[in-house]
Amino acid sequence: MPLARRRVLRGAACLAALLPAACANTGAPAMTSDDQATIGQIQAYLDRMRQFRARFTQSGSDGDAEGNIWLDRPGRLRVEYLAPRARLLLANHGRLLVADQATGATTTMPVSNTPLDILLADRIALSGAVSVVSLQRFSGTLQITVLKTAAPTGGRLTLQFAAAPLALIGVVVQDSAGHTNTLRLTDLAPVATLDPTLFHYYPPAAPPG
Repeated sequence: MPLARRRVLRGAACLAALLPAACANTGAPAMTSDDQATIGQIQAYLDRMRQFRARFTQSGSDGDAEGNIWLDRPGRLRVEYLAPRARLLLANHGRLLVADQATGATTTMPVSNTPLDILLADRIALSGAVSVVSLQRFSGTLQITVLKTAAPTGGRLTLQFAAAPLALIGVVVQDSAGHTNTLRLTDLAPVATLDPTLFHYYPPAAPPG
């Protein structure tokens, strides 16, 4: 298999957490009434945030990177990595595409095979179809780890928030091999509408020859 395609396939697994999460205990933890209230506040915040754009810096198993992200619920996401590692992750029409912008190599898979559809659902609920694995509080921040109840070994997301006011500041993705990538979000801004063409893939133009 060409090296470029191997890198794209690995990026798809790490970014979307397609492989089972490295976790032995998937049972729901005991939650206090304060925990339940905080989970309710996080759920309401996420459910209100139907469209946004943000910048990000990434660290972890795939190395350091930076870029821009756009979310348009339900169902659409664009994660654009800037040069020198120009890559693109697109979710639209129930499919997830990962492309190497330099070589044009791509791979696709159903979004439903990943935990990304937790964030891309029309209505976000952190109960029932989604299970809360942990809720942690720190000085000025908090984080919640979630997975799909029907697929507890199918990947997980840890969402990090500034506590007051509540604001999404990071997403951590882990796969079954222990590969972990952390996206730190900055300049996150809700938007009224997003151009639908952001979520379509246009292959890089062939070099003149």
